[in-house]
Amino acid sequence: MRGEIVALFALAVALGAAVAPVRAQMPEDISPGVYAELEGIEDAGGTIAATEIELRRTSGASDQVLGRIASVDREHREITVAGIRVRLPEDIHLVGAHGESLALASLESGARVDARGRFEGGELRASSLELRSDSGGRADQVGLEGRISRVDRAAGTFRLLGATVRVTPDTSVELD
Repeated sequence: MRGEIVALFALAVALGAAVAPVRAQMPEDISPGVYAELEGIEDAGGTIAATEIELRRTSGASDQVLGRIASVDREHREITVAGIRVRLPEDIHLVGAHGESLALASLESGARVDARGRFEGGELRASSLELRSDSGGRADQVGLEGRISRVDRAAGTFRLLGATVRVTPDTSVELD
C-alpha cells in the first residue's frame, strides 16, 4: 500500500509539473521608473505577453501605444488601444495611413493606430495619432513605450502605460 501511495504521489507531482505555467525570471533591470520600449501579443484578458523589451537609460520624447483600436468614444474624444485609454484633445492632428488629415468621426474599432503623447492620470494624452496600414502582422500585436511601474516579480509581470505586461521564457530583454 505504501508503494502505491508513493507512486500516486510521484504521478501527481509529475502531472502537476506538466501543467504548471512556466514563469520567466524577471530581470533585475526591470524596475519602476525605468523607460522601456516593447513589442508583444495581447491576449483575450488584456495582458500583453512581451516578445521583445528594450530598457533605456534615457526616456524618449513621448510615450507611445501602437495597436488596434478596441473602442471609440467620440463624445469624450477617447479611444482604447491595448487596454490603454487614449485621450484625443481638440487640437490634435489625426493623420491617415497615406498622410492625409482625418476627422475624429473616421476612427473605427479595429483600425491600427500609433498614438504618441504623455501618460498621466491613467491615460495617454495624445499629441499625435496616425492610422497605420495592416502590414500583414498579427492583429493582436502591440507596441508600448514609456516608464515601468508596479513590478510583480513573483507573477512575472509589470505595468507599462497602465497595461499589464507579462515576461515569458521567450521574451528577449536588452539594456540600452
